[in-house]
Amino acid sequence: MHKRCSAHILNLIISDGLKEIDLSIRKIRTTCKFVKSSPSRFASFKRCVEEVSVFIKVMLILDVPTRWNSTYLMLDVAKKYEHAFYHYEYVEDAYVLNLISSEGEGCPKEID
Repeated sequence: MHKRCSAHILNLIISDGLKEIDLSIRKIRTTCKFVKSSPSRFASFKRCVEEVSVFIKVMLILDVPTRWNSTYLMLDVAKKYEHAFYHYEYVEDAYVLNLISSEGEGCPKEID
C-alpha cells in the first residue's frame, strides 16, 4: 500500500494553486531579477523606496521556482514594495522597456 507524506500532498496542492496565478508570479519574479541584477539598478530602486517612504528592513528576494515557500516569501516582500515598484516605472526607463522585451509580459500591476 502506497502512502503519501502530508508535506508532499501540501506541496502538490499549493503547486496547483500557484499555476492559477503563474503570469503574475512571473512578472514579479522578472521584476525582482531586474532590480537585483545590477548595483546601479538596485541603488536606483532603493532611492525610489526612500522617496515613497517605505521603511522595511528586508530587501527584495528571489524565489526558487520549485520551492513554493520561497515563492511565498518573494511575493510577501514584493507586496510591501508595491508603491516603490510603481514609482520605479517612472524613474527607470530601462525597467519598463526591459520587462516588455524580455518576457513580453510587462511590469506588475495592481491586480498582480
